[in-house]
Amino acid sequence: MGPREFRDTIVIPNVEEFRANFSEVRRAFNAAMALDALSAQIYIWCIVNAPDKVAGIKDDTRYREWLAQQDPDFRLLRDFAKAQKHVHLRACFGTGTDRSATG
Repeated sequence: MGPREFRDTIVIPNVEEFRANFSEVRRAFNAAMALDALSAQIYIWCIVNAPDKVAGIKDDTRYREWLAQQDPDFRLLRDFAKAQKHVHLRACFGTGTDRSATG
């Protein structure tokens, strides 16, 4: 599955479900994780189809960091997804801080 198919079959339905009922934590989680995973899909696609776009970026984690540096909204999404996956954040890229998940 390429990034467009992933977006159409996974990301868009999850985001639409979240928008329809944004008070449900499960929907927020699924939407954020799907969007975060889309960035990895795009990175892998670029390695094969547009290597100049990811030249010097060694993996999808570094690609996410590059995207986060470009866009504060993506940084928030990436940090949220990472905190959910790892339960907390340690030494966030570029901040040197420890951000623990609460709740």
